[in-house]
Amino acid sequence: MTTWLFNVINRKIVNQVQNIPGPKPIFPLGNILDLLTVTAFERMQKYGEEYGDITLFWILSQPNILVNSPELFEEILSTNRDAYYKNSPTNQTKPVLRSDMFIANGDDWARKRPTHPFIKPDANLRFNQLLPAIRELINQNYQQFSAQGTIEDFYDRLWDLYFYVFGKAVLDSEMSPELLQDFKRIMNELSRRMQGLNFSPDPRFWRKLEHWFNSFESLIKQRQQEDNSNRADNLSYGLTNKTGLTIDELQDQLSAGFVAGVNPVATTIISATYLLQQHPEVKQKLAYEIGDFWQQNPDGYDTTSIEQLNYLDRVVNETLRLYSTVPLLLRQVCPGAGVNLKGHHIPEETPIWISSWALQRNGKYWPNPDTFNPDRFVAQPVPFSFLPFGAGPRSCVGESFARLCIKVTLIEILTKYEVKMDSDYQYQLQTDAGFSKPKNKVKVTVKSI
Repeated sequence: MTTWLFNVINRKIVNQVQNIPGPKPIFPLGNILDLLTVTAFERMQKYGEEYGDITLFWILSQPNILVNSPELFEEILSTNRDAYYKNSPTNQTKPVLRSDMFIANGDDWARKRPTHPFIKPDANLRFNQLLPAIRELINQNYQQFSAQGTIEDFYDRLWDLYFYVFGKAVLDSEMSPELLQDFKRIMNELSRRMQGLNFSPDPRFWRKLEHWFNSFESLIKQRQQEDNSNRADNLSYGLTNKTGLTIDELQDQLSAGFVAGVNPVATTIISATYLLQQHPEVKQKLAYEIGDFWQQNPDGYDTTSIEQLNYLDRVVNETLRLYSTVPLLLRQVCPGAGVNLKGHHIPEETPIWISSWALQRNGKYWPNPDTFNPDRFVAQPVPFSFLPFGAGPRSCVGESFARLCIKVTLIEILTKYEVKMDSDYQYQLQTDAGFSKPKNKVKVTVKSI
């Protein structure tokens, strides 16, 4: 009865999409209840398993489309990308990301994207300059972890660590504890807003946000009076190269580096720690490779030598496949005309859901998808079936640096420290400000080997 009533009341839009498979909507909620019982990315996986490459579901009276095949991912993110634009979560993130390219479209996005230092041809040269500071921060923190012995919330401590790592890479600055607390408050509010609450009545959030951006403005003014030519951070790059960005746009780009970078690296290290503990044979094989690497590079290493660690690369990829840090991407059909997907007409302004979580656990493209098997990456995956950092022209600009942070952490700690979670710990992820993070606190013991 409720499905019949839903279809009658919304018959105009229902008639446009009625041949697309999907769960039956109920009046007046559509399929909202499905999204309240499990995480959105887990629900998308269930939809994909039940309905195949394309699924129709409803949020109130708004049709939504889930795509679940590499071919459709490629069409939406690459070959026919101009038929779509990035809408959600623009309203939710606007106070934090402001004018950053992450939520930009069209010519504005096309102007800003090429200015990012992380995708410049000389990025690895600057990464090599940053490596000593990154290594030092990682080792200092793990020494503290080891001295403490038991860490009650490992994710929170790693989050702090990578905040300071990004402070060096983005600003060449030793970030203050006050700024760390500002950033945590900002990210907590961003997470709340992305749950559909597009307003922020708490004045403390706005004060923290103002202080956060004022700190960038002050640092930029200070550094404009200095010689930045020998520095490797993003701020120095923006000040010494003609990027075409205004000072406000530069601030937004720098701030977005923290927003988009800290969480994914911290979560991936937690995921890798969990998986390596569950699979000691993989951990041992990786430790052998890293041990040999240290023997060959006793005086240090650079990005070129890191690329020789083939098994490490496969372990990182398999970790990201199973525990994607950005489990959902959203696009929207451009106004003015619909699109055709898999022979189905999709009306203008329809939200399109792209779930890396679902596709990267799809047995059609990944045999034994729930098994942790780094050697599956000896062969190249099907194009657009593996996209932990997105894909196509809008893929994450920070992918190379994020991967570097993950690999350097494993290189530095795997043969020096033993990190153990409780044997009965059930590792699950939830969404937080659009990223994934551990659902429950991760308690670990850390000791030197």
